[in-house]
Amino acid sequence: MNNKRIYNLGLSFIVPGLLLIFPPLQMTMNQGILLSALILTITWWATGIVKKSIASIFLLTIFSIWGSTSLERIFHFPLSANFVLIVFSFIFTEGIINSGLTEKLIEPVLNKGGKGVHTLLMMIIGLNFVLIFVIPQPFARIIILGMILKGFFQRNKLSEDLIQVLMLFTFATAIVVNMMFIRGDIILNNALIAIAGIEITKILWMKIMVVPTLVFVILTYLVFYWVFKNVLEKYSKQLEKQKYPKEKKDYHENKKIKQDIFSPDSLTKKDKRNLWMIVIVILVWMAEPIHGIESSVVIVAGTILMAVFQLIGWKDVKSVNLELLIFITAAFSIGGVMTNSGVAGILFTPLSDLLPKEFGVGYIFVVMVLSALMHMVLGSNITTLSLVVPSLMLIGEGVVPMMGLVFIIHVSVCTHYMLPFHNVILLIGNGKGFFESKLVAHFGLGLTILLPIVLLGVYYMWWQIIGLV
Repeated sequence: MNNKRIYNLGLSFIVPGLLLIFPPLQMTMNQGILLSALILTITWWATGIVKKSIASIFLLTIFSIWGSTSLERIFHFPLSANFVLIVFSFIFTEGIINSGLTEKLIEPVLNKGGKGVHTLLMMIIGLNFVLIFVIPQPFARIIILGMILKGFFQRNKLSEDLIQVLMLFTFATAIVVNMMFIRGDIILNNALIAIAGIEITKILWMKIMVVPTLVFVILTYLVFYWVFKNVLEKYSKQLEKQKYPKEKKDYHENKKIKQDIFSPDSLTKKDKRNLWMIVIVILVWMAEPIHGIESSVVIVAGTILMAVFQLIGWKDVKSVNLELLIFITAAFSIGGVMTNSGVAGILFTPLSDLLPKEFGVGYIFVVMVLSALMHMVLGSNITTLSLVVPSLMLIGEGVVPMMGLVFIIHVSVCTHYMLPFHNVILLIGNGKGFFESKLVAHFGLGLTILLPIVLLGVYYMWWQIIGLV
């Protein structure tokens, strides 16, 4: 550990230490310990001074001793079916990657359909939508699609600035599309359900989210095109230049490359077998409301089937992100412990003065602003949800429909960002070098302006129609 890291680690203890010595708002010593540990852990999560898994274990330890909450509730996530679903989704996704089917099926479609910028952008949205039902793990899904698209753009020799903008569009629209279904982001969306302590079926989630989110996707596309219009308009010209280069030898070389890479390869018998196996598992998964078999059972059976056909092996077990699972366990526990110990009530009751006494447009706007401000500071979606959802549910009891409040917060947090660290999907794209942080900030400003319009003018209106609020 270098001197700067030691210095920063020391600084991270100052505020939690003061809160521990002088508990605010007449908190008890136990409550002061919990608040101090939470602030210290969030600081470590946000800055990376301490490894995320170690910080999470520290928080879980403090919660277990002083949390005034049963261990069963603190460790609710690893004891749930969602844990099994997420763990096996990592392995199942590795099997899809190993099959090589994504490249064989997607590349020819891109070559045929991506001839104009608007067609291409719509295809990217469509691919984000379709792959939800093919690749369950959201991080692996966006990485696979990102690698395929970047390869397509590079082989067509698009300029670097255009590639970065198109890649940002891929990741930005994935965030919105993933909100349509629980399985869109099985980690984040299931986190919301667990943190809120609500029961919701896949069908009800779709009823609440699909229609307004489709409108949001279209508006996101329009705003994105408006923000990056000067760069995006280069696409057709650069593609045309590759199709008809000045040098005759370049023309024949480009034609050969396209034939080698983009011609739809006939699937082998093995490919067809793998494709049918994956399709059957996906169809059974989608039909859960009909047959009643839980998603976790389906994905475990599908993973075993992949192992039988040697699509996955022991090496693929390493794809399970243990650090992420430990982090989610800690994040899931925050709401229950803060509520049970009384810390949430003490901290967030003053906020009740900011909220209107009756539920309506003004109430939604204040909730949106509070959620976005907390997200701006905390960064992580799950961390923000774990603090904001139970706290605002506590304050809003008897004033606002709980299910409606949960989804208001969900949309406010998940579609708001100014920097890559505000959303793990953007963080992955930025970390892989697909796009720069300044592009995220540039688009994030436009999205911030769009958010209240969409939340109040689209989601709220739809939720009134279906009787959610």
